Amino acid sequence: MTTGRTPAEAVNNYRSYVQRPLSCVTDGVVGVDGGYYPSLHPHFLTMNGGRPATLGGPSRLRLRVQQNYRVLESRLTGDGWHVAVVGYNYAVLDAELTEVLLYHWHPIGNSPIATPHLHLRQRAEVGRAEVRNAHLPTGDVSLKAVLRVLIEEMGVQPRRPDWDSILT
Repeated sequence: MTTGRTPAEAVNNYRSYVQRPLSCVTDGVVGVDGGYYPSLHPHFLTMNGGRPATLGGPSRLRLRVQQNYRVLESRLTGDGWHVAVVGYNYAVLDAELTEVLLYHWHPIGNSPIATPHLHLRQRAEVGRAEVRNAHLPTGDVSLKAVLRVLIEEMGVQPRRPDWDSILT
């Protein structure tokens, strides 16, 4: 967990914490949209302002990253403030920006599905509508786990020689 003496410091520390593993596959920049303070409503952290980043490798995949977070006071430990992730949307797209894999967790919103889940889209070559539209349960999926799958299973070329230790 990343912490800070102030809410803004905690958010900046968390943004750096997310930026480092992303640097294993992209030069995309992590940003926040004014969310440097405690709020009842989640803030958004995105890479490239929500635009997909191109990944290296023969498949020419793209990655879009969004996390919802809250800034909370660390009352139990007494060490200031921390960021708690309260939702995410990690999208793997093909070169034509068609969705392939979507890792979602959106406990707040209009969807009746509030647990972490995976969508397999047609470009994942899943033909049955029942599978294509299903919310396949996953449990919490970390961004580091998604990045590891991209490198180890989907042919994305790492940009750093120390990618394995960063993602561990």
